[in-house]
Amino acid sequence: RPQTAVVMRFVPVRALASAESAALLGLWERCLRDALDPDVADARAAGVSVGFDFGLEGLKLSLTGYGDSPARVARHLAGRLRTFDLAPGRFADLKERTLRSLASYAQTEAWTLARDRRNALQREVLHLPDQLLAPSQVASWPQVQVFGHRLLAQGRLELLVHGHLPPASAVELARALARALPLLPAAPHDLMHRRHLQLAAGEQVVDAGLVEGVNAAWIGDYLLGDDSPRQRAASLVLGSFVSSPFMTEL
Repeated sequence: RPQTAVVMRFVPVRALASAESAALLGLWERCLRDALDPDVADARAAGVSVGFDFGLEGLKLSLTGYGDSPARVARHLAGRLRTFDLAPGRFADLKERTLRSLASYAQTEAWTLARDRRNALQREVLHLPDQLLAPSQVASWPQVQVFGHRLLAQGRLELLVHGHLPPASAVELARALARALPLLPAAPHDLMHRRHLQLAAGEQVVDAGLVEGVNAAWIGDYLLGDDSPRQRAASLVLGSFVSSPFMTEL
């Protein structure tokens, strides 16, 4: 049977790039997933695959299925992003789970901590779980709701409709999803696009920290030069000696 894919990605504004916003987004996402769980379960039972990928750099909702089923599910879920609600007791339960997960981050394996610290150094906006614990502890459900409305108030909506839908139906679906999330416009430089650390030739960045566990880890990234065939061949040869099984036998 012919399949259809619908991908909806919302790009928020850079003004939300803070640890407090990241903490509120984590709580908002967990509450949203919980509220939409019955709808997502029904969609999956009907053969529609639903995926979420949320972060300060963008919120993505992906749906894949047969015929026009993904389009119908996309309309329904988009209409609930701003209107879902939770009972106070349910929010308290979800918040407690979030706090337990954040509090246990310090006991994570050293190689995971090292990788996360490396990623945080390389990216302009990336907050680690231990930075989200304090703002998550004081967050309330009204604050999370207000943040959700603020998050979806301004930005850019990107839509992809592909597969077994006539062009006119695809255009109408895109317009319907845009109507479900009316946004204030934002200039391109105000949107939350990922930016990476820029290093000069020969410049090095070294980071070290203590971990609560008994193990240790070292991780390093090296820029070998341009992407010429010679450089690529050298990197492949080098990679063969620092990967399994050779590295694990040292």
